[in-house]
Amino acid sequence: PTQLLTEASPVGTELPTQLPTLAPEPWSQTPAQGAPAVPAVQAAPQICVLGPVLVKNAIGDVGERRASLTELAAFLALHPGSAHHSVTGALWPGRRTDAQTRNSQMSRLRRWFGRDPDGNFYLPMVNESDGYSFAASVACDWRRFKSLARRGMAAGQDGIGQLQGALELVRGQPFAGVSPRRYAWAEHLKQDMISAIVDVAHALSVRLLEARDPYSARRAATKGL
Repeated sequence: PTQLLTEASPVGTELPTQLPTLAPEPWSQTPAQGAPAVPAVQAAPQICVLGPVLVKNAIGDVGERRASLTELAAFLALHPGSAHHSVTGALWPGRRTDAQTRNSQMSRLRRWFGRDPDGNFYLPMVNESDGYSFAASVACDWRRFKSLARRGMAAGQDGIGQLQGALELVRGQPFAGVSPRRYAWAEHLKQDMISAIVDVAHALSVRLLEARDPYSARRAATKGL
């Protein structure tokens, strides 16, 4: 397997073996006749970068700053524990940006993502000496992809399902459609992601051919291309 999918991956922190399912939808249970209705449970926010960058399940008021806050959310999801100066340098490169501007954006992002069912912010407040990180319940498709790919690669022919699950997260070229004025910090990550996706698509197509499933093998290869 590619080094991008090993434990030494430079992007983000290691995930636990059991991960939250990516992109769950809010659900509700239809009560039996005469039973009280069960309120719908709002899913935690999720950041998706394997295709056009988007944030799911954030229900706060974002106003006209969706593009800048989405970039900030993507950076924090891919760089958990980032120090204040790291955020400033990545999001406002070459610009004189003071702490007030950064803190204002963080506050807007915190309000946009809102609170979990226990009343805790999905983006916890931090001290000046702490780094920024989302709550563990906030998922990212790239972290999920890496976890599935690592396990699928290691499982040999038994890992076909996990490799398929990893490729299903890919909606297009990573960071597709972003403004050329944004995401300069993500360029090397984009290349890493593309390499990893191609490796997974190749490994999966080979295993599917060995399993005599040429149709699925062609689908995997097409996504890699």
